[in-house]
Amino acid sequence: MKRAILGMCLLAVCASAFAATAPAGALRRNAAAAYKAGNYAVALTDFKQAAVQGDTRAQFDLGGMYREGKGVPQNYVKAAKWYRLAALRGYALAQSNLGEMYREGKGVPRDYAEAVKWFRLAVRQRGAVAQYNLAIMYDRGLGVTQDYPKAAKWYRLSAKQGYAWAQNNLGALYRDGLGVPRNCIKAAKWFRLAAQQGNAWAQNSLGALYANGEGVPQDNVKAYKWIELAAAESKQGGTTNKLATKSIVDIASRMTPAQIAEASQEAAAWWHAQRGSAHSSQTSPRREYDYSRLMSETNNGDAYFLGQGVTQDYAKAFQYYRHAASHGFASAQNKLGLMYQHALSVPQSYAKAAKWYLLAAEQGDSSAENNLGLLYERGQGVPKGTVNAYEWFDLSAINARSEQIIQSLAKQHMQEVASHMTAAQIARAQARALTWLERHSRPQSSSH
Repeated sequence: MKRAILGMCLLAVCASAFAATAPAGALRRNAAAAYKAGNYAVALTDFKQAAVQGDTRAQFDLGGMYREGKGVPQNYVKAAKWYRLAALRGYALAQSNLGEMYREGKGVPRDYAEAVKWFRLAVRQRGAVAQYNLAIMYDRGLGVTQDYPKAAKWYRLSAKQGYAWAQNNLGALYRDGLGVPRNCIKAAKWFRLAAQQGNAWAQNSLGALYANGEGVPQDNVKAYKWIELAAAESKQGGTTNKLATKSIVDIASRMTPAQIAEASQEAAAWWHAQRGSAHSSQTSPRREYDYSRLMSETNNGDAYFLGQGVTQDYAKAFQYYRHAASHGFASAQNKLGLMYQHALSVPQSYAKAAKWYLLAAEQGDSSAENNLGLLYERGQGVPKGTVNAYEWFDLSAINARSEQIIQSLAKQHMQEVASHMTAAQIARAQARALTWLERHSRPQSSSH
């Protein structure tokens, strides 16, 4: 009888253990599906339940949600906590991510030696990200003595697994002769592999090699193509974007318009081939690329207009603005209007200024709306009219939102013109602005 009871107890314990294990796996799978679908609340709940039950992958994924702030307020302390639990159980990605937290001082005190410890544990399982992270430490001398040969070793192991950042950094070591003999041919090889994965740094570096004829035949068209892609891929205003934008200006000065057009066509073809399959049917990769390209051209125009990094040249600025404006880019249209209004490298023409301001204003460009209002207030290029002026000033103030300077100017102009209007005229102007907003669904301003 005692044996029977003992057997039943053991069976109950096994069943209990199985029940505790099985739900964790099911919860994690359900959480992963919810996360993929963008249902972060469900994903957070199920990941947390599975993690509490000891599911290592769920602990890692839960750490990721806290690190990225997906479905929960960003919390590096909690991210580090869950990464640590998974890392202590030997999960390589968690070990690598915990190392990153120590390197960056996020959620834990910055400790390069501790970061190296976790990266070394992670590379035992030959993960590409961990190999890259350990290479970074040797490359920069963080937590270890700077050692370029060891950095090259770990970058190469990661790069051979296809990790783009490792490929880019290995290319940089070959280009600069750090830890390896200087070899621009090998540099171009690794930059190209990373560039083909969309790594903006590598695209910019590969373009520079083509521009200088290092490791590859000198080719301005290919240089422009890769650097234009770098500008399109990188975050606007970021370091890579600024470098790429400046390089485009330099290279374009040595090219004919036909060569620039050829380079842009090659860049567009590459973008569409690489990105087309990654977009849903509702998303246009061409539109996404064209926006980035036109933004880059407008930035080039800004550089020449302001004389930033180049000799101020209104004529070149006009060329860049005109091309982007003719393709519907609102910020360039507004700036083209400014050049016509103030006779900068072109004969003064208020009518043409009004034309370009209107095109930009119709897209919700708050600066253009303010400028168009001024033309109506003064009767320059358009019939003088306080109602029209007030309407555009009102729209500018509304659409500016985060652009406080433009918003403040628009409100000031609105008050000035209102002093010459009747209450009925103001009401009519406000009603027209409201109708415009309803018709255009309050488009986002593209002023920069």
